[in-house]
Amino acid sequence: MNAAPRSPELRSMIAIACMALFAYAWTLALYFQFDDFWLGLVSGEQIRRAMHPFEEHGPLPPLLEHLFQPIVWIWLEFDAWLSGTPFRAWVYHATSIGVHAVTSVALYVLLARHVTRHAALIAATVFAVWPAGAQAVSWTAARGDMLWVTFTVFALLAARGSALLAGICLALGFAAKSSAWTSAPLVVLYAWLQRPEARRRVVSTCRLVLVLLLPLGLVAWWRANYLDTWSMLYIGGIQARADQIPVMLRAVPSALHYLLAPKNVVPDALAGLWNGSALNTALAFIAIVGLAFLFFTQGRRERYRRAVVALFVLAIPTVPAVFLWHLYPAAPGIYSSRALYPVVAAAAVVVALAFDASEREPEGHRVPAAVRSTRRTFVSRLVLVCIAASTVDTTLHVARLEIDAARRTRHRIESLQSHAEVVGNDITFVVTDPEPTRFGVLMTHTQIGAAVRPPFAASELRVLPIENVESWIRNDGLASIRGAVQLLELREDRFEPVTDVLPALPAVGHDAEIESPPTATVSFDAKLACTWRPPASFAPRAWSYLRVETDADVGRATVSFSGPPFADSSRAIQREVEFSGGSCNIALATDTELARRRSVESVSVAPTSAGSGHMTFSLVRSIRTLELVAPPAGSRIHFAPTPTFEVAGMPDGADLELRLQLVVFGARAPMAYRVPRADLDVRAGHARYAPSLRHFVGEDGLAWTEALAKIYREIAEPYGVHEFGLVGTIVAVRSGVTLASTPELRWTLTAN
Repeated sequence: MNAAPRSPELRSMIAIACMALFAYAWTLALYFQFDDFWLGLVSGEQIRRAMHPFEEHGPLPPLLEHLFQPIVWIWLEFDAWLSGTPFRAWVYHATSIGVHAVTSVALYVLLARHVTRHAALIAATVFAVWPAGAQAVSWTAARGDMLWVTFTVFALLAARGSALLAGICLALGFAAKSSAWTSAPLVVLYAWLQRPEARRRVVSTCRLVLVLLLPLGLVAWWRANYLDTWSMLYIGGIQARADQIPVMLRAVPSALHYLLAPKNVVPDALAGLWNGSALNTALAFIAIVGLAFLFFTQGRRERYRRAVVALFVLAIPTVPAVFLWHLYPAAPGIYSSRALYPVVAAAAVVVALAFDASEREPEGHRVPAAVRSTRRTFVSRLVLVCIAASTVDTTLHVARLEIDAARRTRHRIESLQSHAEVVGNDITFVVTDPEPTRFGVLMTHTQIGAAVRPPFAASELRVLPIENVESWIRNDGLASIRGAVQLLELREDRFEPVTDVLPALPAVGHDAEIESPPTATVSFDAKLACTWRPPASFAPRAWSYLRVETDADVGRATVSFSGPPFADSSRAIQREVEFSGGSCNIALATDTELARRRSVESVSVAPTSAGSGHMTFSLVRSIRTLELVAPPAGSRIHFAPTPTFEVAGMPDGADLELRLQLVVFGARAPMAYRVPRADLDVRAGHARYAPSLRHFVGEDGLAWTEALAKIYREIAEPYGVHEFGLVGTIVAVRSGVTLASTPELRWTLTAN
């Protein structure tokens, strides 16, 4: 007995699912990227917060505090359970591919209700394989755009039978992506058209709309209590404004070009089949013209009806997509392509309408049917060939870009882990990246720290990413790390050490000054400089300063520090010092160059004036405390007026330094001020200072209020972030030597 043949619909659904799985199989080779690390760490906490929206909670990373995506968070937690610890990225990508395949099949089922099976099959296949919105599938943190399409299609499928189920699907899409509320008019109109009784009675129409929108309203109420805003234009932590419309309009050509034929934004070695986008653009143009020909083969009335449907469906996802696209005008399209995923779904509907029109005979046409059929067949095949060729090229283009980025990310992480196995994981690694925000790397300097600790790694490494290490060291950054530390630099795709492991700063008591045991005394004369060889265990970082005392009349002198890797005199570190009262303190741990040296073999002091005598050398470790008076630690500071900092316990004759850092989205920007004693208001040991441009240590030439306002307008305000962190210390310095310091201080800077 022969088995019953499978239905054409089932075969079509299986074919579409296989095409979707095959088209995105390359994502299994990817790693985590961008905000995956932040979301992976806090998705569970975000679910708990969402379950209690009326309670006060502690802070999250700034961008995550302004997101409402509970469905995405639940999905991430499911993947975490499925993956186990440490997280395996391929598990996350496998579930994303699966949902994309399900969405493609559901779209086919929906389209097959209204167009021919052949047209629905072509349209669903285009949606399944076209990679213009690939980031919604390849980037786990961008799943919201994919779920928006998934639940919208489910809502449309359910609208014919159960209005309540359709409303629930619509609400779930909104709980995955805030911009999904724009699909509500489409779902309501579609459900209304499917019910003849609703079209005849106003009461039935009102009841239908109420049932459809009630679940969406409940989720909107939940979201409003979680985000403290009812604004439906508050999308992904970003508030849309009317003044953004001109910029959005200017971004339309770029988004449209990427949708049809993504530009070549990678090196030649990573380009697709054709180096450049001219041929790819030509293929897209031919496909568009062919689709237009097929679309308008019907009579005038029918073509107008289809055009209205196409424009309505396209308009819904296009506005949110362009809104996101205009936020990153200088970024390659791959970074914003997640927003095009719903647009690709809408474009698939247009493709279905075009091929459906080509298979129907228009009435009253003068051209013979055989000729019309031959033309439509030729154009249909030409369109399919162009779409297939462009899809292959674009897929290679996008896949190779993202796979290369994943390789770079893995190499960075593996280099840190392998290096830690050699030197130990109890060391703080300060990593510097000359291109920290290069989009092709798909991993910014603010996320490498999360990538090397559980649950993404088996063990935790202490990693401090610094974009400008020279500025960080000048602002006494190394002195802020009490334990052992090593500087690493990104070379090619790996972090390589640029210093030895620097020893930990020994702990000392409160307001203590410890001098090294017996001092060394060295003779000198007019021809021979005084050279002191410190003990083998001497490390500049472990001491505050070197004290030199002399019995001769020495005014100024040249001090040279030599030792690996500056053993020869031409590479020795030199600076001028001045003796006062027969003594001089020379900075060590706070010095920009010496701070990164593990050892010094010799210290030479050459007086500028002739004479002879003896010099006594001793090492001093000094920690004296400045007491913060104002503004209180942990308080809020406004951008304007400029705040006044006041400390107590200011040593006599000392200068003041504000070694502050502005915390913006996890990154830190120096806000340092060096104030000579002459410019200080010092009374009874209390020093008062309001930051001014005159003392600002920076290159942008902006005063306190101007600098903060500029950063706020350009970086934070578009994302709905109105507060920054401010951390650092206030220190008293004399001749480059730190005499006293406050503990690390933290404030909140606010623009409100």
